[in-house]
Amino acid sequence: MNGGENLIPYGSCIFEAHVMTTLQENYYKWLFLLLSDIDEVKNDHFEERFRMEYECGDLETGEMPEELIDYHEPNSRLRHDIEIYYDETESDTRRLFKVENDPEETDMIRKREREELEALIYGVKKGHQTMISLLREKVEHVRHMKRTNSLSDDEIKKVVAREKRKMIQLRSENESEEGCRPPERKRRKSINDHKSRCSDLKVQCFQKNKEMLDKEESEGFIASWERVYKYIMNKHVKEKTKVVEPVMKEPSKMLNELSKAVDLEEIMNEQQNLCHA
Repeated sequence: MNGGENLIPYGSCIFEAHVMTTLQENYYKWLFLLLSDIDEVKNDHFEERFRMEYECGDLETGEMPEELIDYHEPNSRLRHDIEIYYDETESDTRRLFKVENDPEETDMIRKREREELEALIYGVKKGHQTMISLLREKVEHVRHMKRTNSLSDDEIKKVVAREKRKMIQLRSENESEEGCRPPERKRRKSINDHKSRCSDLKVQCFQKNKEMLDKEESEGFIASWERVYKYIMNKHVKEKTKVVEPVMKEPSKMLNELSKAVDLEEIMNEQQNLCHA
């Protein structure tokens, strides 16, 4: 709609904070479900080649893949000669994010972004390596059972259900120990006490995400990013994919899709919990 030059937001900060929290909570669980599915991932040598940036090199040598996942061509629908960057000198808050087409400028931006991404990876890789090691162990175990038919379908389903719970993040210390014990079955609290059925850690994560997004909204980051995103999707991606209608023309369509993956009642419970904290 107007190539992104409009003031129609995609969604509220509270909704986006819930989506971010859901992604953080279920990231490893979703990876486990995908990688352990031998019908979806059919390559017999997949486990050997399954490697993330968090596992590459070591903390001393600092080795990193020549191409980080963000720059792999098959994973990007954006043209190679386009780069999105942040302009901290811009006074108009709706134009903080911009699109660059100049080859030299694009290379400089990507070099700076790679350095920032490497620093981020090194800062968190130790914790991720532990979880990825557990993930690989469980994936190989389930795939082996499925290939050898050592258990019945019902037994395998029970194993998958048990193991996927171990991959869920944002649990309190009394609920799990380093992701190795499944959480207790959730029990919905009484509506009158204004408390959600989530762990305190998840509520804290949600509150942190909400505060961060509120700050970004007040400083113009969200409006600026949405403007650039709509421009890219409606212009460059539309031309490349031959889409007849602009992508994400109506924010409501995106929200309807997201609502299928989240518990909207839980959003309201979390908001009530924050208000009464």
